[in-house]
Amino acid sequence: ALQRLRQPKAIDKGQQRQQLYAKETNPNFIRLNAQKALDDLKVRPAGSFFIRPSSKEKTVIMHYVFAKGMIKMVEIQDADYRPRDDRLSNVLKIEVVDHHGRKVDEQYESVQEIEARFLDPMIQNVQDAQAHRKFNAGTEDMVKQELRDALEKNPKSIPYAFHIDSKQ
Repeated sequence: ALQRLRQPKAIDKGQQRQQLYAKETNPNFIRLNAQKALDDLKVRPAGSFFIRPSSKEKTVIMHYVFAKGMIKMVEIQDADYRPRDDRLSNVLKIEVVDHHGRKVDEQYESVQEIEARFLDPMIQNVQDAQAHRKFNAGTEDMVKQELRDALEKNPKSIPYAFHIDSKQ
C-alpha cells in the first residue's frame, strides 16, 4: 500500500510572525539587585541598558544611559508579561509624544527593535547635540555664568548655549 506523505499545514502571516518573534529572554533582563545594576550602568557608555520587572502589572522598566552619568527610564508595556517569567512577548508598547503633542503608544516586536528604533536614534541625537559648538557640558549655573561673562565682554552679542539638565 502507498503511504500518504503528510503535507504541512499552511501557515498564515500572523502565525509566521508569532513564530518568528516568539517570546524572547533578553540578556539585559535583570531580576536581582537593581541598585547594583544601576551603579554599574552609570559608568557605561550612552545607549547601555537593562530591563527589570515593574511593580505595575504587565509592565517592565528599561533603564538606559542617556548621556554620561545620566540614567533615564521608560516603561514598556507587555500584555502577556507575567512576573514569574523573564520573557517578553512580541507586542511591546512604549508611550511617546507624537509630532502633535499627543501621547500615543509606539508598538515594537522585540527588545532589539526597541533598541534600534527608540534608543539608538535618541542617543545619536544626544551625541550630535553634544558635538555642537554651542553645547556646554557644565551645570546650569556654570552655563549661565559663562553667558553673562560673554555678554559682558561683548554687549552687542547675543550669547547662547545649551546643555543637558541632569535633573530632568
